[in-house]
Amino acid sequence: MNPATLQTVKNQNLSSFPIKDLVIIAQTEADNWKEFSKQFKHTHRISARKFLNDIKTKIEKEQDPILNHLFSRAVHNLNANKALIDTFDVNAKKKKQAHPALIYRHPYAPPPFLIPEAKIHLDVKTDNVIVKTNLDVQRNSNHESLILDCKDQKVLSISINGTLLERKHYRATLREIIILNVPKDNFFLVQTVCEIDPFNNASGSGMFKCGTHLTTHCKFEDASRIFPTVNRPDVLTKITTQITADLKEYPIMVSNGDLISEHINFNYRKTFLYEDPVPKPCYLFGAVLGKFEVIKDNFINKNGLVIKIKILVESGHSKRGEFALNALKKSLKLDEEIFGRVYEHSALTCVALDNFNSGAMENTTLMIFNSLKILVDEETGTDQQFRDVFHEISHRLSLYWRGGRVAIRDFFEIGLNKAFADWCAVVMVEKAYGEEYSRIKQVVDLQVKAFPLMSSEIGHPLKVNAYIDTHSIYDSNMYIYGREVFRAFARYLDTYVDGGSRLALDDYFRTNKGKSVCIEALLESGKKVLEPHGKDLKQFENWFTQLGVPTVSVNYDHNKEAGKFTLTFIQSNIHPETKEPQEPLAIPFSYELIGKDGTVCYPRTNIILENEKQSYEIDVGLEEVIPVLMHGYSAPIALDCPYTFQQLESIALFSNDVYCKWKAGQDYSVKAIKEIMDCKEKGSKDINDLVLFYKRALESDRLSNIAKSQSLHLPSLGDLAQKLNCYDFESINIAREVLLKAIVFKCKN
Repeated sequence: MNPATLQTVKNQNLSSFPIKDLVIIAQTEADNWKEFSKQFKHTHRISARKFLNDIKTKIEKEQDPILNHLFSRAVHNLNANKALIDTFDVNAKKKKQAHPALIYRHPYAPPPFLIPEAKIHLDVKTDNVIVKTNLDVQRNSNHESLILDCKDQKVLSISINGTLLERKHYRATLREIIILNVPKDNFFLVQTVCEIDPFNNASGSGMFKCGTHLTTHCKFEDASRIFPTVNRPDVLTKITTQITADLKEYPIMVSNGDLISEHINFNYRKTFLYEDPVPKPCYLFGAVLGKFEVIKDNFINKNGLVIKIKILVESGHSKRGEFALNALKKSLKLDEEIFGRVYEHSALTCVALDNFNSGAMENTTLMIFNSLKILVDEETGTDQQFRDVFHEISHRLSLYWRGGRVAIRDFFEIGLNKAFADWCAVVMVEKAYGEEYSRIKQVVDLQVKAFPLMSSEIGHPLKVNAYIDTHSIYDSNMYIYGREVFRAFARYLDTYVDGGSRLALDDYFRTNKGKSVCIEALLESGKKVLEPHGKDLKQFENWFTQLGVPTVSVNYDHNKEAGKFTLTFIQSNIHPETKEPQEPLAIPFSYELIGKDGTVCYPRTNIILENEKQSYEIDVGLEEVIPVLMHGYSAPIALDCPYTFQQLESIALFSNDVYCKWKAGQDYSVKAIKEIMDCKEKGSKDINDLVLFYKRALESDRLSNIAKSQSLHLPSLGDLAQKLNCYDFESINIAREVLLKAIVFKCKN
């Protein structure tokens, strides 16, 4: 057992817990599991599973990271062994597993050991892979035992500083290697030899067969399915990878970093050596072996470094990969121009696999994709397919800096990784293809995919306080809602300081390069920019902790006698679970006033909505004006304003902002459908009057073809149900069809 763990727990006054039993369950090996289970049940009068389930609530209540980690290890080891035993037990009708405890954000426990450098040798045989690993271990605590994550591996040998360990000096469970009584030196070398079987690995994680290829997928905790390691995002490691395999079967072998050497062995096996000098979390390790067609080019970054770019595709796909190559070069350039992020490695390889189980995986210098994600035919591909490929490549490239060069401390910070990167990616897509289509698609995705989850009891804020499984927080909340919060962050800074978002991002990357950080690091860079101007981010931080969909209701009044136009904004955010109002958010917002013909009567003004109720009074004289609100959709909120049909038409036809005119067209359609539903005679003259807007939109010289198309794209039934607060789908569908047919009749010529 682990004396250091026991001592830590005792120091925290938790000695009343059955620590020794937890340690024994966590360390029991598969060969001894059946005997252990019988003995445990005889001694404790209950099974190990029931024992763990009985103390789970008490464990969670303490919220102690050391105790919680020990309990999680015990649960995972029990469940892994139970699953293995039940596989061979014909009488096991249902696998009864122990219930894992919640993992809490606070308090944070640093890793007891670090691994500054690792050398990995993958020796690929016909039916298995022998993995030899050299880990340079750095002590970061007084723990006596080193625990390495090691899933589904057959441990053949372990050595420390060149001395082979006897079997009694370590435990090898189905999930871990526990090396007892490691040296007290600050640095020591651990060498392991393990066997893995990627050819029969059906999990789609670790290393596995993908068609005729071998590939990896190490997201979150799955690097430990390939080699023993400390599998935490805050353990950054320089990895050197050597791959040896049959040259005929696997003529191309790629891994992270630069190709240092390659040579053919005497038995027609070839060895490739890759070195990645930049420390990274082990889940960014990657390797791919197989037969590929290669598309290649060079990209020279702004510092003059020549980057060798390769796209590896399966046989016959070369032509469909040419766009991906150009998209990758374009993304590299845009990341430099917009965000100042310069790619610092000299190699960048993308692999397209037809049968890759996940959409993509952004290993450092080696990005692996399902072919559908990045291959498109130049002749038959749709505009949407090209934009989607560009977005996918931009997103994965963005993760080079936002998760790679600056890593996250733990998986609670996944928003700082995925959402942050995807915001940067969609900005690059907007730059490459224009906002008119790209921005609207993002807003629709937010409202359709993320808003329902954010407003439900199963949603979660961006800063999650606890989770059981990492995948449970890897959802549309994190990706889609999260990227809009980062957009709001940038707009907030830019409202107070010209170019403030770029200043903050430059400081963040400069300060934290090579580190594992939390969202507070990015916020700290934002504070540095705001402090000289007397501003802070205290209220803005609510975006990361609150649930629900914030609503901003807008009222306006025109006092013609005084020539004053007053805009009043009322914000609210009801917690979906408690039904209680939450603290006001700091919402970046904007408004302008236009006339009926689109004449700008008051220019766009950027503001921050900080109070529950906030008003602005504007001198406008006697002229009728229409407020145009929230240019570019600067924050993920629901916006409500009591516009008339005429006002909505004017905004849709004359506004220069792509979001504002799109939303006006959508609101016009919602309002029209509601009027049809309220109308007793479906084909009345009023309905014909309503559809004149769509005819004017099609005839407009000011609107692009995309904008015209969007004006005819009526809201979906689900969207209409939410906005009308009516779930009589039959009535909604009838009204929608009536409007659609009226539009067709009016515009058919």
